[in-house]
Amino acid sequence: MRPNGVAFAERVSAAFDLGPVLNIRVVGPPGTANRVWRLDATQGAFAVKEFRYTTTDTRWVSAIRRACEFEYTVWRAGRLQLAEPVFDAHGAMLQLLRGPCETEIVVRVHRWLDGTRLSQPVTAQVAAAAGSILAEIQQIGADFDSAAGGSLRWWRWDPLGVVARLQHAGWLDTGVASSCVSALVATLKLLEAGEKTPGPWIFCHYDHKPDNCLRTTTRDVVLLDWDGSARCHPRLEAVESALLWAGMDKGAPNPDLATTTSRQPPPRRLRWRPSSIWGRGWTTYRSGQAGSDARDSSPAATALGRRPAVALAWPRQPHDGRPMPDNPSLPPSAIRR
Repeated sequence: MRPNGVAFAERVSAAFDLGPVLNIRVVGPPGTANRVWRLDATQGAFAVKEFRYTTTDTRWVSAIRRACEFEYTVWRAGRLQLAEPVFDAHGAMLQLLRGPCETEIVVRVHRWLDGTRLSQPVTAQVAAAAGSILAEIQQIGADFDSAAGGSLRWWRWDPLGVVARLQHAGWLDTGVASSCVSALVATLKLLEAGEKTPGPWIFCHYDHKPDNCLRTTTRDVVLLDWDGSARCHPRLEAVESALLWAGMDKGAPNPDLATTTSRQPPPRRLRWRPSSIWGRGWTTYRSGQAGSDARDSSPAATALGRRPAVALAWPRQPHDGRPMPDNPSLPPSAIRR
């Protein structure tokens, strides 16, 4: 079915009391997980996010609601510039509405914030601002929600089993499947080590990177995309953040930018030496890169081999504190040869 943006805009405007609709258009970079619209109404300009995941997964919807609460807490603190969250008529930030294609979707709204995407690689000044933003978020997150420990393995499926099924279906040949298994086994070991990091787990932004930021007309750096916020260890988030602001996802990371990003002090009661953050991240990155070079030069194997460092900070701790159920993992021997 062809998307009907006008009808969708009217439903959003009615739910969030935005007034008569003047215009709506899709915005944002292509290839993103969720679709973002700019909606102009008599009450102003708004950013409308249309989530792509199923609304029947109530645990996922609950996790987004909790992330919304955290974002609002950070916005209300007034210490960082954020896009203002918009509530519906019943005081909720999340709505289940009929989307542009007439299926039920999850929707949330912010007031529109003018700005431009960050040019990359970022400057040292921007990297320092990013580090300050992360330190502030983690400080608020430590007060918002914390636990003695947590799980990095948030998924409900068995990664090795997925590789086995892909190979069985003929989508992966033996060489690529073996490389995937080797990379996954190494990553799972890294995740296990990450879960043993001492100290409390706190609420974090969970995706603190240049691609999720704007530079406003006043030259401020503003962090967007808070819907994945969840509980994880702040040191692990700091490792990933330093690597991403150093350009790891675009190529070889810049050590100077990583050091600048991680120079800010951690939250109270969560003390570590900032230099140890980058040291750990760099070691992890180099280990993963060397492993991929040794195993396979194919794009699939290289991508998997270079991602273990990022896996450290992909931890989604469910809002209720319970780890996602683990399915029995298939050993490498289960992969069809």
